[in-house]
Amino acid sequence: LRALPTCAPERSRVLALSPGSKKTWTHFGLLHLEAQPGGRSAGSVSWAGVANTFFWIDFEAGLAAVVFAQSLPFLDPRVLALVERYERSLYASPRGQER
Repeated sequence: LRALPTCAPERSRVLALSPGSKKTWTHFGLLHLEAQPGGRSAGSVSWAGVANTFFWIDFEAGLAAVVFAQSLPFLDPRVLALVERYERSLYASPRGQER
């Protein structure tokens, strides 16, 4: 999946979904075909909304997570860093390690 440029940088950064990992589209959103280091399992589904809202469902780990930042621009690096820390902390917890 290629990166999508922005025509309104004050509202959204360039959209690059999980760069460097294998993925495809499903009816539920983005399907991750590979496990993410320190995070989601292969087969997880995720999506995001323009106000920096994110969710994912990891069927293998039995986890679902949401982040609602409600801020612009979409894909703000500070929000992405927060989402990454949140994801890593979930998978570092005893519940996330049960897989």
